Amino acid sequence: MKRRNSVVIFFILPVFLLAILPVMAQADELTGTWITFFGQDFTIMRFSRDGRLSVLDILNDLYTEYSGTYQADSGTILFARSDEDRDEMTYSFEDGKLILDWYGERICTRIDDIYFPEDPEASPFIGEDRQYQIAMAEDGGIQIFAYFGVEETLEIPSEIFGLPVTEIADDAICYRENLKHLILPDGIKTIGVHAFEENAVLEDVRLPDTLESIEAAAFMYDYNLKEVIIPESVRVIGDSAFWQCSRLRWVVLPDSLEEIGPDAFYGSSKAVFLVKPGSYAEQFCR
Repeated sequence: MKRRNSVVIFFILPVFLLAILPVMAQADELTGTWITFFGQDFTIMRFSRDGRLSVLDILNDLYTEYSGTYQADSGTILFARSDEDRDEMTYSFEDGKLILDWYGERICTRIDDIYFPEDPEASPFIGEDRQYQIAMAEDGGIQIFAYFGVEETLEIPSEIFGLPVTEIADDAICYRENLKHLILPDGIKTIGVHAFEENAVLEDVRLPDTLESIEAAAFMYDYNLKEVIIPESVRVIGDSAFWQCSRLRWVVLPDSLEEIGPDAFYGSSKAVFLVKPGSYAEQFCR
């Protein structure tokens, strides 16, 4: 009897494993964060290993979030939301993409292999009241492409979709009438051309230790800026970067600087420049 049972198990177990392993493997492929774009709208779906699913959906200016549990079985996802509503989706994979049939076909990419439209104007809006428009930076991080808020204090997020914010795009945050205090997080490497131009009431800016370049005219016509401390990581300050920042009183320039463009501080005649003896910055000031 024992021998017969062992024979039955010997034959049935491989058949069972052959049947269930592809399903388990396919379900495991879902684990992680996926994103899909519809022009300026997008959907993010996070599948956890413990069967949790969360969805962030921004579509037609409607911001909705769902969370709940899911079961993935043979190309079908059963999703029970926390409000007890249920959804059923079919899914498949093709060339590393998740093809999800859920209120119309959606093709998603993993967050660590993220795709943004080639035209930044078609990139998504995010954040409270959708104040930021974002694009993909050349280094694979996130670029702040535009900002539409009216706060007096602006603190740029350090991460979006789990990816670091590494760049402020050209013309991204200009002509803000209320912006007084600006905080840029660690991770940002580049401030683009005209990025913060003519924020006329801007009083102070915190630049991160990861910053490498401040491009041309980045802070042009920020008349009320009083102090600038350039971090040791910065190598380049572009032409006219602080043009007509006429109320500057203190400017700290590090010895890491290799290039300061013509007229970078034109109009800052009352500023005191703090530099290290023998540095490129000292030569520039002389």
